[in-house]
Amino acid sequence: MKNYSHKPFALTFFVLFFSLLSSLNAYTNETLSCNNPVFPGCEAPDNEPFKIVIVIDESGSITDFQKQKIREAIKGFANTLVSKAKAPKQFMFSLVTFNSQARTLLPFSDVKASNFNSQINNIVNNFNFRGGNTIFTSALGQLQTMGNIDLVYFISDGQTSESPNNVSTLACSLKNKGTFIFGVVLGGQNNSVTTVMQALTGKRELKNNSTQIENADWMKEDYNGFKNCMESLAAAVVDDTPPSITCPPNKKVNLDTSPAATGKAQAMDNCGNNLTINHEDVIAEGDCDWQCKIERTWTAMDKRGNQSNCKQIIEKGSASNIEKALKDGPIVIGYTSTTLTLDERNAKCILQWLPANGDRPSGLKRGKQLITNCRPGTNPLDAAGKLTNPLLAEAIKLSLYLRLHPDFGQTKLANLRVRLTPILKQNLSKTPDVNDFMELGNKALGNLVMAPHLKDLLAAFTDINTGLVLGN
Repeated sequence: MKNYSHKPFALTFFVLFFSLLSSLNAYTNETLSCNNPVFPGCEAPDNEPFKIVIVIDESGSITDFQKQKIREAIKGFANTLVSKAKAPKQFMFSLVTFNSQARTLLPFSDVKASNFNSQINNIVNNFNFRGGNTIFTSALGQLQTMGNIDLVYFISDGQTSESPNNVSTLACSLKNKGTFIFGVVLGGQNNSVTTVMQALTGKRELKNNSTQIENADWMKEDYNGFKNCMESLAAAVVDDTPPSITCPPNKKVNLDTSPAATGKAQAMDNCGNNLTINHEDVIAEGDCDWQCKIERTWTAMDKRGNQSNCKQIIEKGSASNIEKALKDGPIVIGYTSTTLTLDERNAKCILQWLPANGDRPSGLKRGKQLITNCRPGTNPLDAAGKLTNPLLAEAIKLSLYLRLHPDFGQTKLANLRVRLTPILKQNLSKTPDVNDFMELGNKALGNLVMAPHLKDLLAAFTDINTGLVLGN
């Protein structure tokens, strides 16, 4: 008879084994998926020095030719960093080399120090590559002892037998403290190199354009182009590239000049699209109550304060709104036999007359005046074709607005901020509304009342009209 007494033990063993294997797989996936933080060169500046370390693989697989190319590239990086720095202690730079052990060739040094160039040249020219194995964890252990680091560049041909999980565990510890790790793979570019470099830095490979470092974790480079590559990486260390901005097309509108009606600028940035986009308007020509040209300057700014701008031209005219106001029939300004009649054909003429170029209010010229050849009868225009009578101009505006918005006529003057002098009050009802005031204005223009007090009337017209936009 067969003995099955060992089966429970075997079953338990396999359950535990597969459970452990599953845990290891989960751990592997977790550690290998550790992502770089946001590229520090894209962040807004703070008061702390920006700390950069270059870590150089000095293992035995590096040839003499390659060693020289590495030296040239490191000096090119340092010189570019010096040129980028605008102030002392903006950039602190350190140089570390590693094989099975790591050593610090240059502790953190201010790139703006007077002896920095000579110091870096002396160190780079004279250090000897020790050979040996490529053990990334030795370098990562050294970096752990150097305090807060913003950016680390690993330079290696990547030829190692080291476990990607071990590399990833230590690399993640640094990344979780805010250190961005970027790798440059030189020479041999086989699959094992890619695996280890992804464990060290991340999965995003950068191709062709080293200025886009903020969007990647590692890149491949040959030795002949290495110096240019490192100079580009140094230039990208702190973002000083302004966003690219595209203005909406120039626009002609009759009423609404807001971006909702005229379009909004679009912008893109090398450090992502976390941008502030604003606009500022300047009236280049005319009066926007009637007809004007607006220069709208759009500005896009990134988190580093880099900004760019573009201009959009908006032309606002009220001709269609004036035509709409007059479509149901003419508007007569004035009273009895002293009037000026406006009809639908006169919209462009009205825009030409306004705003008035004058400060002396008066009544209308006598007679039932009609518009001929874009002239308001015998009522005067200046050389620019503007009305010289500001009272007539304000009365035209309010009349048009009341035609478009008849309910506004029932608004009590007490509910508006209107300067009503005693003489004006004497000529109005106890609780006058805008329609009552418009009637008084027409009588004054018809030379029936208020002749000595037209300036008071003009001030009140101006108060009522301030902020009114035809069509609103």
